[in-house]
Amino acid sequence: MPQTGSPISASGRPGLYVLPNGLQVLVQEDDRHPLLVMRLYVRSGSAYEQASESGISHLLEHMAFKGADGREQAQAARMIEDVGGSLNAATGFDQTVYMVDLPAEHWRLGLETLYGLCFGPPADQNELELEKEVVLAEMAKNQDNPRHCLFEQMQKIIWAGTGYERPIIGFRETVLGLSLADIQAYVARTYLPQSMLLVVCGQVQSREIVDATQQLFKQVKTDLTCKPPAGSFSRDAVSGPGLTLVPTQWTKGYAAFGFPAPAFSDFDSVYLELAGYILGGDASSRWYAGYRFEKELVEQFGISPILMERDGMILVSIQFDPQRLKPFCREWGRDVIKLQTTEVSRSELERAKINMEDTLLQSKETLSGVASKIGHFQFFEKSVDAEKRYLDQIRHAEPEDVQEAMSAYLRLERMQGVFLLPEDCGIDSAGLQQDIGLFPGRSVTRSRPAGPKPRDRSSVQDLGRGCRLVLLPDDSLPYTALDLTWLGGDQLLQATEQGLAALTARTLIKGAGTRDAQQIRELLSARAGYLQGLANRDQMSVLAKFPSRFCSELLGLFEDVILQPGFASREAALCAADQVSRIIERCDHPLGLLSREIFPFLFPGHPCGYYHLGDPGGLERFQSDDLQRFWRLQTRCPWVLSVCGHFDRQEIEATARKLARHSEGQSCSWSAPEWSKDRHLELEMKDRHQAHILLAFPVPGLGSPQDACIALTKKILGGQDGLLFRELRDRQGLGYAVSPLLSTNPGVGFLGFYIGTSADKVEQAVAAFQEVILRLQDTPIEPKRLDRAGNMLQAEFHRERQGLLSRCSEASDLLVYDLPREYSREMIRQARSVHPEVLRDFIREYLQWDFRYSMILRTRKV
Repeated sequence: MPQTGSPISASGRPGLYVLPNGLQVLVQEDDRHPLLVMRLYVRSGSAYEQASESGISHLLEHMAFKGADGREQAQAARMIEDVGGSLNAATGFDQTVYMVDLPAEHWRLGLETLYGLCFGPPADQNELELEKEVVLAEMAKNQDNPRHCLFEQMQKIIWAGTGYERPIIGFRETVLGLSLADIQAYVARTYLPQSMLLVVCGQVQSREIVDATQQLFKQVKTDLTCKPPAGSFSRDAVSGPGLTLVPTQWTKGYAAFGFPAPAFSDFDSVYLELAGYILGGDASSRWYAGYRFEKELVEQFGISPILMERDGMILVSIQFDPQRLKPFCREWGRDVIKLQTTEVSRSELERAKINMEDTLLQSKETLSGVASKIGHFQFFEKSVDAEKRYLDQIRHAEPEDVQEAMSAYLRLERMQGVFLLPEDCGIDSAGLQQDIGLFPGRSVTRSRPAGPKPRDRSSVQDLGRGCRLVLLPDDSLPYTALDLTWLGGDQLLQATEQGLAALTARTLIKGAGTRDAQQIRELLSARAGYLQGLANRDQMSVLAKFPSRFCSELLGLFEDVILQPGFASREAALCAADQVSRIIERCDHPLGLLSREIFPFLFPGHPCGYYHLGDPGGLERFQSDDLQRFWRLQTRCPWVLSVCGHFDRQEIEATARKLARHSEGQSCSWSAPEWSKDRHLELEMKDRHQAHILLAFPVPGLGSPQDACIALTKKILGGQDGLLFRELRDRQGLGYAVSPLLSTNPGVGFLGFYIGTSADKVEQAVAAFQEVILRLQDTPIEPKRLDRAGNMLQAEFHRERQGLLSRCSEASDLLVYDLPREYSREMIRQARSVHPEVLRDFIREYLQWDFRYSMILRTRKV
């Protein structure tokens, strides 16, 4: 019989059970949502591979979905999606995790599916060869991402000679060389029950789960132990500083600086996480604020402690204009040296503590977050109580602890730098080394001893002047979330003002009332708060979320942002420059370029077809007065304020009434856009690794009688058992990423088909899309596929509404469009009753091949 841990309650700690074969089962009963999540951790990642089999863990994860336990191809995903669930997996350095999310009543199906994935590997050579092509397509996709390229360059330098130096996905030659026998031998070596942890979280009875797991897994026994390759880990593999320069076709510059660091179990790891937050955790942090806002040397800045089971690194990444690189490097070298002597202030340490605790607590907002968090602590640190130790170390950390960790690990003589630079930019390694002030030094080594469902209390209040307040109480977590949404956005702009709505939203929180941008950043950081302006093609929103104990203070800031925005000239100019940078960055990326061009291509001359971020020349002309003028126009429009979480009703109502008194309630209406007369757009990028195809079919807009059919069609096409995935990826191996897309607003919408494929398979992929559509038109949809799509819509509805802010945004979006609050539930109800012939009629009417709009982005070698 299993050994039981502590008793479990709906709000208590999880219970740990160890089965006779060594498999651990961790169960957290949680009845907040009618859902269940399962995570099966396997001690099988890229760091457990031999160099000659690099990528086998990731390939095995792919192959697990090719017909587990003798079932037909993709049946595992089909069964899960049929009941509205989702099935996925992820390979890391130290683990592979198989993930199932599904309605709670189908927990047995989830358990059986996980078992089949891990202990029923397929034995079809043709499937293996097809999946290799999919993995190679994924590799090609990664090579078009500068941040991915940066990390791959850095890992092979910082972690040279260890199991972490190789990319998780492997290399082309090793993946192509893997056989079914290799995969089966690897499964026998690493997929061991005593090296696994099953985490179950949701509306379940722990005893049922444990008994069923024991019965299902009882035949899996072995005396083997799973260990990484001997001698493959060494924290001192890298000594001395170094720089690597890589010429690229990207317009922007990208750089990363890596510092060797300990594993996450090391006592110093918590102090390094605190240091990472102090230096670059948010917009008010020391280096983030200094390089982005004060010195204006970088466009993006981030710092991440990447800590694994046996090794780690501190990774600093930046995006920059190449002309600013040399002055940045001079400042960077001095700032790293200053870490040896600059003290950590108690105020910045307290901000880091609050935000790290906040991150941990907010992860428990969703069932998947709970499962991932308790799974990590149990799998890697042998006990869920490690979370308490982690929090205790955060809370008791002193400035000198963090200072000592910074001084020991963030040293120039241990730093490695990687730069991805535009060709012919005139920058060389020797010059950068001199700018930074690199000098050889000895390595650093340090060690320390390891230390019941609530009733519906929601309400809607009409405040007059077109303003409404939605209250959604939820006391499960001590947080408050707000979403105030107006109609407007790009619809209020003239053609010469493209990008102004987005710029206004970006600048909105850069000063309000008596506070300037820096003071707002510091307040949000000190209170673990989130505040953001957001502009869309027909909406403008202000979003906020914060611990409820700070509600009075941050509600005041929320009011000031809306009623007294600063729009200071300097902040407007900085935000405009940042927006220009984002435009250029998007145009550096294939998917970014497609997303930028799709709406102007489909709806030329209409606000729906504006370049939402604008164009660089136009943005530079906007002044503070332009932002003020647009904001006055925007705030005249009707709005909906939705509040979710733990809050004082009277306090929220007072804020809403105050905001409503300043609203004019001006009606906002506009005509639906006309579709382009041109139906094909060819784009081109130099030296990219893949071509990209996007087909768009016009469909009715949000709120139409066809909403249920539109949603069903997308679900039938999507998912691992969806028609697109099965035909284009599984059967023909045309690409790694293939999916349907849906964009709907009142009055207009489109259903899209996307794939990233190799340059020589563009025509084959387009033909495959056409074949899928013809099949849908000619053959009635099977009832079981309709059931699957309806189940997916139902489960997706519950998953997406777990977060407080997501529920706020849903309510605001629906009411501002004058759609009922129960729109989503009613649409799902209607979807459940759609007849197969009705859906086929919809497909025949709207997915006609001659109605398509096509965008093809090709690559050109130079």
